[in-house]
Amino acid sequence: MRSNNDLKKYDGAIMAGGPVAPFARNLPNKTFIKIRGRCLFAHVLNALLGAERIRRVYVVGPQEAIQKELAADAGLNISRKPVTVIPESRNLIDNMFNAFTASIEGYHPGEELNNAALLEKPIFGVAGDCPLLLPEEVDQFLERCDLSRYDYFLGMTPEETLKQFYTRHGHRGIKLIYTPFAEGLLRVNNLHLAKPFRIAHRNEFHEMYRLRHLRRIWNIVKLGYGLSKRGLTGEEWRVWGTMFMAIKARRMGFERLAESLRLQAPMNTVTGAVDKILGTRSTVVLTTYGGAALDVDRPSNAPLFESHFDEWVRMQKN
Repeated sequence: MRSNNDLKKYDGAIMAGGPVAPFARNLPNKTFIKIRGRCLFAHVLNALLGAERIRRVYVVGPQEAIQKELAADAGLNISRKPVTVIPESRNLIDNMFNAFTASIEGYHPGEELNNAALLEKPIFGVAGDCPLLLPEEVDQFLERCDLSRYDYFLGMTPEETLKQFYTRHGHRGIKLIYTPFAEGLLRVNNLHLAKPFRIAHRNEFHEMYRLRHLRRIWNIVKLGYGLSKRGLTGEEWRVWGTMFMAIKARRMGFERLAESLRLQAPMNTVTGAVDKILGTRSTVVLTTYGGAALDVDRPSNAPLFESHFDEWVRMQKN
């Protein structure tokens, strides 16, 4: 039996920054919304503190406000692992990169050009607004990441897993929009593992993340412009368009059409296009708990998390 010391361990970064949310104007940002008396980002931190594969944690956001909340949270035992709070920068990708470079003792820009170990160094990243995240899901994700084959890993959750959080037995739940692949309906969750120095086009990553909600036509146009610069093949363009049409068809209630379109969108074609956009080797990693895919992204979500918190945590562990 393998001991805990034999596990591959990673530094983890929690993204707890961002602008003031319209539905939380009295807070620094939405990760300061409290569920069961604890800030969203502190729930995420608690999960990372309990994960066997996380070595130390960097929390990126409004530094003073985060430190104040951590000091006031008596139930959060941050002495379990080293925890460092880093002030937020201009955007999500800069925040992630700053956490990564902070994890490299004495780092100087450009040092990676002559240091193969730095090129291969990964960091785990997670959004700070998914309070149902469990240590077990963090460990499952990291265990499934093959660093010998890929440089960037995107976490996704199958629809079958997330059905348990739907409205049922008269109790209101959460139903999500999925990315349609031939392999199944998947929801992008909040888990990432990356070797930052192996991603050639980090700015493209930021643009893709910012425009990831393809429900808006303007986002489609802007993303299409970005794709056009990376030499995508006709087949890659076709699959990208097919996925978008499948999402629209499902939202309009045309389930049979949506299913027909979904089956024409193989995942490997999509990840091949992402490789070109980011200039790296990427893959999708599935997790089967559910908490990583459930974030507080609208005003109606917070009361649901508050009222269902214990039930939804228990469901994931069963």
